[in-house]
Amino acid sequence: MKPVPTDVELCDAIKKGLGSDEARVLIGFMNHRFEEVNLGFEEVDHRFEEVNRRMDQKFEEVNRKIDQKFEQAEAKTDLLAKELNLRFNELLLKLIQIETRLTESKTHIHWIYGLMASIVILMFGQYLKK
Repeated sequence: MKPVPTDVELCDAIKKGLGSDEARVLIGFMNHRFEEVNLGFEEVDHRFEEVNRRMDQKFEEVNRKIDQKFEQAEAKTDLLAKELNLRFNELLLKLIQIETRLTESKTHIHWIYGLMASIVILMFGQYLKK
């Protein structure tokens, strides 16, 4: 492969091939075209920056919406967890109340058995006296 010539080498080659006035006109025309191309690249670059800015805005908007959805879901989950905990505590309290009633009932049953036993003993004692 041949090495790529520098701008100076190209200008010298143009001057040798053309007259110096013609070379200046051609070089001026080429510079003008390069400026147009450069402006085109700047416009493309500007458009890319605009597209990137819009994409960043959309990305931030989508991220914000996703964060809001997660926060809402987290809040709902926390609320459900608290509600379940409250219901569990209510059920536990009811179980304790039932256990207390059963214990009281057992105590009453023992009192009744004791009273019945006392009556039987008294009746047996009355029977023995006769």
